[in-house]
Amino acid sequence: MNIKSFVATVSQTTMWTICNFVGKRFLSLKVFGEENLKSIKTGNVVFIANHFGELDAFFIGACLPSSFLRKTKIFRQMTKASLMKKRWYGPLIWLMGAYPIESAAGDYESSLAKTCRILNDGQSVLMFPTGKVEGQCDPTKARPGIAYLARKLNPQLVPVFITDTHKMKPSDVFKKMRNVTVAFGRPFYWREAADDNDDLRAVAAKIMDRVKDLEKS
Repeated sequence: MNIKSFVATVSQTTMWTICNFVGKRFLSLKVFGEENLKSIKTGNVVFIANHFGELDAFFIGACLPSSFLRKTKIFRQMTKASLMKKRWYGPLIWLMGAYPIESAAGDYESSLAKTCRILNDGQSVLMFPTGKVEGQCDPTKARPGIAYLARKLNPQLVPVFITDTHKMKPSDVFKKMRNVTVAFGRPFYWREAADDNDDLRAVAAKIMDRVKDLEKS
């Protein structure tokens, strides 16, 4: 392990411990579906989740079992470049393993080049296919980027559903006003959800359907 990877591992482990403690102590954080991650043997996995609040990445990352984290080099989060510049949010999400991504108006080869390198390196990535915070999970709003990655690299995809983080404020945490849950679904490959002749947007929506299914369970 080189110095860069060592520092990333240490910072992630520290943030994982803090977020896990805060979640369980103040938010009644509960995790479901951890058994679905046992079949994953290596990295190169894309976790796809609904996006109800800006703290989603922290709590999803904190819910990953240590047994999974030992299998993957680093667990990364795809984050808007503008969020990485926020005064308090940027440094903390960076410590969790986040990296910035710029929108390139449909040029997925360019905008997702770094993500492809990360996945090919055996790291795993969390992404929010809808691209922005919304109050409900609508698969039709999934952007084609996830479909591009799925077709190009064919990684295992893990659906994730997080609840009760919409419009969460720091004060909500310490007032114990939320009950957050994170559910991990069964890993799958994109061809289990979509067809070869589907366009990218249709593939993205069908992949995101697996996340929506967790809301019903």
